[in-house]
Amino acid sequence: MNHCRSFIALATLLLIVGLLPANADPADPAKTRGISIPAAGIGDDYPVAALVGFVHAAKVGRVIVDWDCIGDTWGETDGRAVGQLVDGLALAGVEVAAMYRPRFTKSPNVPTQVTAKGYPADQLGSEICYSNEQSRTWGAAWGPAILALSPAWSEVILGSLSDRCQCRLCGERAIPTLTVPTAPMVQFVAQARQALQRYRPDAKLGLAGGCRAAYWEPVIAQIDLAHPAVIPCLELTPLQFVGPPLYLKTILGDKLGAYINRVTSEYGVTSDAQTLGKYDAQAAKSGVPYVLWSFQTPFLSDDYDPREVCEALGIDWNAVYGPLDQMMLDTEVYVAAPLVAVDEARPDLVTVKGSYAVVTGLRRDDPYYQAAEALAKHRGVQVTEVPLTDYEAFYQRLQQLRAEQVAVVARPAEIGPDLAGTLFMAAANMDHDPELDFTYGIITGATAEDALDMVRRTIEAERVNPAPRRAVCVGHVFDGMSNCFEAMETRAKEYQRMGMQAEAVGADDGARDWAQRKEAEIAKLNGATTLAFMGHGSGYTSCGLQAADLYRVHLNDAVIFDGACHANAVSALWTEQGPDKKLRLSNLPSQKSVALATIHAGAIGRVAGTGTSGFSLVMEAMNAVDSGVSMGEAFREGQNRGIRKAKLRSMVVCPYVEGELDPKKRGSRAQGMTHILASVLLYGDPAYIPYPGGLPNRRGATSAPAVATAGKALPQELKLVAGRNEYVMRGGNGVATMVIQYLAERSFAGAPYAAVSDNRGVRALLRFDLSQVSLPAGMAVKKATLRVYAEKPVATGEPGERLLGLHEVTQGWEPEVTWATMPKFAEAPLVTVPFERAVKWLDFDVTKQVNAWLKAPADNHGLMFKFATEGQQPFVSWNLANGMATDESTRPRLMIECQ
Repeated sequence: MNHCRSFIALATLLLIVGLLPANADPADPAKTRGISIPAAGIGDDYPVAALVGFVHAAKVGRVIVDWDCIGDTWGETDGRAVGQLVDGLALAGVEVAAMYRPRFTKSPNVPTQVTAKGYPADQLGSEICYSNEQSRTWGAAWGPAILALSPAWSEVILGSLSDRCQCRLCGERAIPTLTVPTAPMVQFVAQARQALQRYRPDAKLGLAGGCRAAYWEPVIAQIDLAHPAVIPCLELTPLQFVGPPLYLKTILGDKLGAYINRVTSEYGVTSDAQTLGKYDAQAAKSGVPYVLWSFQTPFLSDDYDPREVCEALGIDWNAVYGPLDQMMLDTEVYVAAPLVAVDEARPDLVTVKGSYAVVTGLRRDDPYYQAAEALAKHRGVQVTEVPLTDYEAFYQRLQQLRAEQVAVVARPAEIGPDLAGTLFMAAANMDHDPELDFTYGIITGATAEDALDMVRRTIEAERVNPAPRRAVCVGHVFDGMSNCFEAMETRAKEYQRMGMQAEAVGADDGARDWAQRKEAEIAKLNGATTLAFMGHGSGYTSCGLQAADLYRVHLNDAVIFDGACHANAVSALWTEQGPDKKLRLSNLPSQKSVALATIHAGAIGRVAGTGTSGFSLVMEAMNAVDSGVSMGEAFREGQNRGIRKAKLRSMVVCPYVEGELDPKKRGSRAQGMTHILASVLLYGDPAYIPYPGGLPNRRGATSAPAVATAGKALPQELKLVAGRNEYVMRGGNGVATMVIQYLAERSFAGAPYAAVSDNRGVRALLRFDLSQVSLPAGMAVKKATLRVYAEKPVATGEPGERLLGLHEVTQGWEPEVTWATMPKFAEAPLVTVPFERAVKWLDFDVTKQVNAWLKAPADNHGLMFKFATEGQQPFVSWNLANGMATDESTRPRLMIECQ
């Protein structure tokens, strides 16, 4: 995707040649303003009458009905409602087009794009392989299927096709997304047009794509209309916004269609209401038609205030409020009836440092109560009794306790999403910031004996403080996706580097030999002290393993991190069933719960979710536990990182009601994120510390059990010797990341590579920790060379010489650095290397810097990679492998020659 700097250059050229109309009369907004609507939401999330009312009130002249991943969204579409909308708008003079992208998010049934190793080329969606005839035929058939919904379509648009396939048919190639269409893509476009015109001879085919003339040259003969697309940003002026389409008009002529303004939050919010208003006004003035893709971001999400957007666009808020209110009805109902009421005028409460509470709703004669008594005795506190099913009273009691750690003892039947949501809201509302202020864990079991054993095992583990011994990482192949297998293998290698015995268990329940391998794979779990699950789940299963399998396993006081969906469901779970996507309550007998099975098997700590998603939050908790903190602090740190990443300002948790839509998929983005966060739970004593002092060589390890220091590295010790020394980056001894100008607030910590490009501003930062590298007396560093592996070279044209500079950084920075928090650096590069269209090692002489850093480690702020030609077109880029690269042989390294 081209970005703002290239648009600015184009617009400047247009001003010079006088293409931009300076004093044209403003056009009717209805002639230039358009919106796109997700097809799968029409009729359910977006009632037809409400959509029609909004389109008229907002003075919208064109509408695009969009199937982004048509392999999935077609089955979710109410075809009758779509037809009614298209017919109704067309009768009112509104132009209505369809747009689709031939891809899947799951279960592809034709060949899709893969890497050279056979993995999906894009984890966000599997686009078809354009070299495969079966795939092209499948993709082209959607045009006639869409036309069959209504005779009133103005055109069918292929949405932002990309080709990164490296299968046998395509050949091993490095193909950047959305630069110039490949020959197989052009062949598919021609085939799609033929399919359309066979069904309806006058049907038009459009294509959404880039803003460069070179993008359209290979395909212009195969399409009827071209739709350039742009991601808006604050630095793009209104004149520069309309510049590219006016420029392309001189090339494409009458084939230039509406400009697509991609305000979708998929790319992060890169504009504001006022800027959108200025773009709209300039488009009307210049006669440039455009489409807001998609309309729910500015009008129905938390990313924008819809009233501010309407005011900026000159839309009568009173006229559109009614239709928008019908589309936001789900949100309004949920906001009006939250799980618990939060008093906005409440005073800020401070948890009492180090305080601990045991809470239960059980009667004293209940067998499970023994677990509460045993834990309270061990921690030196009294049991606090409060009904867990009275959520308002439970919430208020948790607030009154002001404890820093809360252990809740409960029967499985009491534990569900609503209890999880109440705990979450209580912890988040001790003060007026959204982060959790106390941590909590739940003590339970399939039987009262299991719950009591969980407490007893925890007490014994604290007494003997056993060293971590054996980790088992379970990966899962499902729907043909192998990324969980890769995560499993990477995690197992990390545990091995941290001094643990580590085993990878690959569960592919769709493989023909799985039934034969299953028993042997399950046996590998016996004796594990750490378990990590990465894959699909349902409450009944986790990564292809069922509760019955896990009841036969013996775990050695293990801590478990289970990223599968519903992995912590213990007695009931809410699931979507049927084409209406309504919630249904599913009974989950205790003996069939994976979570309860692992507790019975010997787990004393378990982090997972009671609902869908939550994988990244579970992984955050895993990293914190490895660094030496308690289970509760690790859980809280994972939750708070999720809150910060989602930029949540306020939270509402609503009750799960049978027959209603899943709260995570209705209403605002903030509500959806809140429900995902609230569903993650810790089972176990929140005060228990599995690895006091942290695991050795752990990225982010710390010697003290405090979350505040969990991000500090424990560097690798290295004693230099005469001759050549190789110091490879392996997480704990260094960090490399990137910062991107057009994603100024986003951190890329933890990514397996750091890109560097002169397309606007993409820079890489790297720092080796040399504090534990020692140079014997009398020995000197003769030469130090930094080697980084550059792969996936991209050049969008003939760029000429482009020099990549290595600059010394002069200010400290953290791994979560962003463009907005980028440290200062020396303007003059230490050394430069020319860009090549090649995968290769880049060598930089850093002898002077390494000698200085060995003498004064505190002065080591690392290095920055930066092209001197930032902002020039055509752009170039490399991906630099970093310390998290899956292939360890490509990680950065210092080659230090001593004498």
